[in-house]
Amino acid sequence: MNAELKQYEKTIKRKYSFGWTPKYEEEIITDLDNSVIIPIVVKTFEILEWIVVYQDEKTVVAEREKSLWQWGNKITVTFEYGKLKIKSISLGNEMCDFGRNSKRVKLFIHVFKKTEKSYDREALNELAIETEKANNWVNYKVPASLPKPQKRAKPKFWIPLAGGIITALVLGFLLAFLYETGKGVKQNKSFAKEYYGRSCDLGYQKACEKYKELNN
Repeated sequence: MNAELKQYEKTIKRKYSFGWTPKYEEEIITDLDNSVIIPIVVKTFEILEWIVVYQDEKTVVAEREKSLWQWGNKITVTFEYGKLKIKSISLGNEMCDFGRNSKRVKLFIHVFKKTEKSYDREALNELAIETEKANNWVNYKVPASLPKPQKRAKPKFWIPLAGGIITALVLGFLLAFLYETGKGVKQNKSFAKEYYGRSCDLGYQKACEKYKELNN
């Protein structure tokens, strides 16, 4: 993603989502038809450098890879009856997305509209023709042989288990802090105490201290 888009992303106002799989979605209306809409959606994902993991005639799914400090997101774009529905869902065991899903959706809409405007009528016609050829498997060649499946490594179950516990511990503490201070959410000392208690139960000493403070 280029510097201009990164700068625009910083200006997007966050909308916090809560739950075991926080999500956010919006709908926009477009005059494009189904012969070109999906290719432009894919082009938008390419500009954003989000990895497309699924695509059919009406839907494209992409993932934004997780970083060291945050889980990734799955972004699903669906076209139906002139409307484009964009939904972002958190991947992993987080209980609050801190507004990341809303930022992903709004960033996609911004880039999609710019990409849409970059195509004139002639370019849209050419795109429609290319899409029809691709859907009809024109020029597809059957390979002489198929690759052999790779041997799967034995899964290490303790890695996701440990990661889930650590994530629940840290995010529980962060949620408690947000509710205690009223940052981004409506202040609620009861909720803050509840989440501090959960983090304390998982062995986080700082959460235990905050829980005692709210009890006094």
